[in-house]
Amino acid sequence: MARRATTVSRARIQAVALTLFATRGYALTSLQEIATALDVTKAALYFYFPAKALLLQSLADPLLDEVHTLLYTYTDGPLAATARHEVVGALTGLLLAHRPVVAWLTRDLTALVQPEIGDRIMGYAAHLRRLLAGGDASLAGQVRVAAAVGALLGPLVALDTSTLSALRDTLITAALAPLSAE
Repeated sequence: MARRATTVSRARIQAVALTLFATRGYALTSLQEIATALDVTKAALYFYFPAKALLLQSLADPLLDEVHTLLYTYTDGPLAATARHEVVGALTGLLLAHRPVVAWLTRDLTALVQPEIGDRIMGYAAHLRRLLAGGDASLAGQVRVAAAVGALLGPLVALDTSTLSALRDTLITAALAPLSAE
C-alpha cells in the first residue's frame, strides 16, 4: 500500500486547489480530487476547510479584501485625471500581485456565481465604474469605462506569462487610454 503524506498545510491545499480549479473549474473539482492530488485523506482537508465554499473564499478573499480597501479609500466619482491614474495604477499592481486568482475567477463562472464571491465583485465593479465615469455617466462614458476595465483584465487573463509585471506601465496606459477618449 502506498504511503500517504502525513502533513499538509493550509497554503499547500490552497495552491493545489487553485491549480485544479483553474484547470477543471470550481464546480467540477471535488474535495476528494484535491485530497488525492495532495496524497492525503479527505478528512485532512476538512480540518482546514470543512466545505469547498470555504476553500473558494480563502482563495478569493485576499484579492477581494485588497480591492475593497483600495476602492473604498475613494468616494464616488467622477475622479480627476490624476486620481483616476492613481486608482488604475494601484488596481493594476493589485491584480498583477494576485494574477493566478484573477485569471481563474475571470474564466470560471461557477466560482463567480457563489454569492460570497460574485456579489462582492459586482459591488466593486459598480464602485469602480462610478469612480472612473461618475454615477450618471452617459452611455459613451460607460463604454469607455468598460473598455478601460477590459484593457486591464484582458492581458491578465489571456497572456500566460510571468513577465507581465514588467509591462505594468503599458497596462496602465492601455487602461487609461479609453477614459481620455472623447
